[in-house]
Amino acid sequence: LTAVEAFPTPTSGALTLDLDLGATTLDLDVALLDASGRTVLSTNWSGQTTGQRTLDLTALAPGLYTVRLTDGQGQWRLPVVRH
Repeated sequence: LTAVEAFPTPTSGALTLDLDLGATTLDLDVALLDASGRTVLSTNWSGQTTGQRTLDLTALAPGLYTVRLTDGQGQWRLPVVRH
């Protein structure tokens, strides 16, 4: 994973992740953590390539969250505000 951005933040529901994987295809584990570090949402994106994916946060309470992406070799964290 070369770069990842999350927008819009703050969000009222849909969160878009813009992934730059270069020419690589990765299996990504995606977790959304609340302010206390508990996992409130998790999924796996198999065969992910460069592009955009969306997470639906509408069922979550307003607050500060962290998106964690793991590819088996590295980990990326992005702060997200749900309002």
